[in-house]
This record gives sequence, C-alpha cells and structure tokens, in this order.
Amino acid sequence: MTPTTFQISSDDLEGRVDAYYYQPKFRQIQEELKKCPWPLKRLDEIATVTCGSTPKEGSSIKPSTDSVKFLKTINVQDYLLNLDTLYYVSREAHQRRAISALQKNDVLLNIIGATLEVVGRVSIIPPAFGEANINQNIARIRVKKGYDVHPYYLMSYLGTKLAQSQIEKLSRQAGQVNLNTKEVGLILVPVPSTELQEKVAQIVKKSCIDKQDNLRSIDAAIAKFDNDVLAKFGLDLNNHKSMVFSTTSDKLIWRIDAEYYQPIYRKLESTLATKGKPLRDLAEFPSENIDPRKNPEEEFRYVEIENLDDATASIKGYQLITGREAPSRARLILRSGDIIIPSLRGTFKKTVIVHPDFDGCVGTTGFLIIRPKQIDRRYLFAVLRSKLGQMQLERAVTGSIMPALTQSQLSRVLIPYDTSKEREIIEMTEQFLDRVSHLKERTDAVISEAKEEIHNTIMRK
Repeated sequence: MTPTTFQISSDDLEGRVDAYYYQPKFRQIQEELKKCPWPLKRLDEIATVTCGSTPKEGSSIKPSTDSVKFLKTINVQDYLLNLDTLYYVSREAHQRRAISALQKNDVLLNIIGATLEVVGRVSIIPPAFGEANINQNIARIRVKKGYDVHPYYLMSYLGTKLAQSQIEKLSRQAGQVNLNTKEVGLILVPVPSTELQEKVAQIVKKSCIDKQDNLRSIDAAIAKFDNDVLAKFGLDLNNHKSMVFSTTSDKLIWRIDAEYYQPIYRKLESTLATKGKPLRDLAEFPSENIDPRKNPEEEFRYVEIENLDDATASIKGYQLITGREAPSRARLILRSGDIIIPSLRGTFKKTVIVHPDFDGCVGTTGFLIIRPKQIDRRYLFAVLRSKLGQMQLERAVTGSIMPALTQSQLSRVLIPYDTSKEREIIEMTEQFLDRVSHLKERTDAVISEAKEEIHNTIMRK
C-alpha cells in the first residue's frame, strides 16, 4: 500500500516537487539497483529515444495501396505487438516523420496513457515488419552503434519491476499518466555480459512463443464461439465483400456511400427482418452520469477503452483518480450487468459485460451502455459479440466522416430473438467466457513468470 505520509530530507530532493516521486517504494528499488552486479548505464547513454507524432489528417483503420502502418499504445503490449486493431497513415505523412520511422529491433515503450497499466508496456519490432511509424504516446528506443546491448535484452529489462518502478517514478499522473523522452533516457539499465544478455533474450523469446500459442488458442475459441452462435440461428455470413456490385434506386435510403449497400449486408438485413427485433425493444440505454470535477478531493474508479479486454469480455482494471484529475469525458456511471460497447469504429469487439466488482465505476463518454430489460444479458452479449452483431455495428458507421457509433444507430441493430434457443446460447456463452478467462490467466502467467526469471537472472552474476 502507498503510504499517505512519509518524510524525506532536503538532501534527497532531485528537482521534482511532486511528493509521489519520493515514495519509499522507489527508494527501495534504487537500493536494489545499487546491489546489481553489473555496470549501470543511463538509457540515453546506450540508446536514442524518440517519440512520434500524429499527422494533421489523422490516421485510418483502412489501409490503402500507399499507406504505412501507424502504431498506437493499444498495439504495444507486454513483450508482443498486438496488431488486432491497426492504423495507417499516408506514405507522405510517414516520410515527413522520418525521425520516428521504425526498423527491425527497435524497442517501443508506451509513455503516455490513461493508466500505469498502459504506460510502461514494452514491445519490439520483429523482422520483416515492414515500414511503420508511431504516434506521440510511444517512445522508440534504438540501441546506439558501438554499444554491445542486445535489443531483446533491453526490451526484457524494461518490462521488469526494476525498470517499471523507475518509469512509474519518473511519470507524472495528473489527468493522463505521462513522461517525456528525456525522462525515459534517465532510466538506469544494468549492462551485463553478452552471454547473460543472450540468456535473457532467449527467456523472453520463449515466453513470447508461449504467449502467442495461448493467444492463438483464445482466437480459436472466439472464432468457434462466433461460428456456433451463427449456426444456432442458421446463418452463413462467411461470404467476402464484393468488389463490384449493383443496387436499384428503390433500395437507396439516406445513405449514399456504396459500402453500405454491400450484398452481404443486404443478405443479413433481409434474414433478420423476419427473425429480429430492434435492440431498443429489448434493452434500455441508461445515461446515468456524474461530474467528478465537482468533487475535486473525492476518488473515483475511472474506466477507459484500454481497460476493456475483448478476449475475456470483461473490464480488466481501472484508474483511481481524484475529481480534480478527472478528464471531461469521465462521466458515465457503470452498473453491474450492463453491456458496454465502445463507440469508435474498430473497437466494437471490446464488447464487455460489467462485473459486480466494477459497479459504480465511472466510464468514458466514449462508451455506449446497454441495459437488457426483456432479454438475458448473456444472450444479448452473444449476438452483439458475434459476426451478426459486429457486421451491423460496422455497417452503421461505414462511410461516416466521424467513425463513431451513436446511440440511435445502436438502438436500430436487429437482434434475432428466439426463446427456444435462449438456454442453449446462454450455456454456450458461459462456457466460452470460462474458457477464454482460463486461457487469459495462463497467458498473463507466462509473462509474469518470465519477468520474474529475467529479474533474478540480471541480479545474480
């Protein structure tokens, strides 16, 4: 537990006036680093540290023939890149940002984010990744020529508590957690022998392989669940979108973007027209809200999109903030049993059910909240999380200037409501959630155990 009161002497002041910087737990890590048997180097001695920037024209989730991958904090996970949601920028924008262009073995560190769970996550650019760039919330760390530091060792070390504690200490936690590239350069790094660095590199590579295997198992479980849900309703939605198709004027509504009239969407719409009910007939859309800033000293549990785990369909944490620190978007009250869907296109798979542990949390206004009233939440979750729900959500925002789902659009989503299948789908959903939760726990354990092994390996000569 973080102490609320502690003392330091004036001799220990280092130019920072925020009390958090001087927490006793950070001094304990400093003492542990002093016992390290290897030379300590500042990160900026052995590597260059650069952050990126976002082009004025923004980024897109749709690649073009002349676009380049653009990584954000959501892509930088523990020791592995997550490319499930990938953004792109134009090649021209990429070339204007040559200073932050990526190459093989660049280490990436999140330096700005909603919580400490986001800031400090570290990954590496694998071979044959291709051209890519980063936004301003990520630091690119590139080992300098002439320094015998293995990039995988450096990434491994930055994930351990020895480095993570320094990152937490150096960060500022007003509103968003953040630190700059200069502060990243202050991180102390033990530089052991090349043999030990290679040993550490092999530990992290093995953990990444194990993590990938578990993630593939999670993906397989999700795909099976999706197919099983569709099969229960007798739907086949595996057809690809058409490059060329036609429609008639009587089928046109207020939308004029061609993508909206894809044959696969029309097939889904015609099928659900006889089997489905609009979501607004089966659920409410609560708007219970609060303004934490009116109570500046009170603490609130704040949930952002980064806290939603699409694999386990659950909230995986929150940021404890005071009303004074709360961003303007911290407004929505979350209740146990509610279903949350992020409104931004490309994030709809992060559909989750609020567990009782998170009842009363404050959510971002970037969430849409569904409260089932005539339908079991597990049944409704199954439909919304499956392809027949996701396709309707994607279709609603396709062609929009601002690719965000509105409550009005969500309320029109058609839900196939068949009471004869309800019990089967509920049981299937419960089995799915149990399965992915177990796999996720195993995945997290792989990385935690690797970090502990790396820490112990570095600290003994």
